[in-house]
Amino acid sequence: MARTSKPIEDLISRGGQDITARRVFKIADHKVRITIKSDAYKFQSFARSEVWNPTELKWNQVHYIPHGQMATREGLCYLPNSSGENWTHFQRDFDALLKVTKEVLS
Repeated sequence: MARTSKPIEDLISRGGQDITARRVFKIADHKVRITIKSDAYKFQSFARSEVWNPTELKWNQVHYIPHGQMATREGLCYLPNSSGENWTHFQRDFDALLKVTKEVLS
């Protein structure tokens, strides 16, 4: 199975009613972006993985987790003292997306 490389981008950003975690990294020759959003409303949350298409200069979705099946809870932005801005909240969804993405790309 292909291994992941050092992240090209690794960030957690806070919006008005959401927190979004995003990692961009390489798997073999592919650039992959995994984005997980915890919104105040569960139906606006999402978790998806995408692969970069250099020919079309765009990201193409590889896999997603429906908001009703996400392990990341909604409303992380309401946790006190920026404690919602921690990768541990997003890790289970990240791992699930990474597993499927590696399988698709191998």
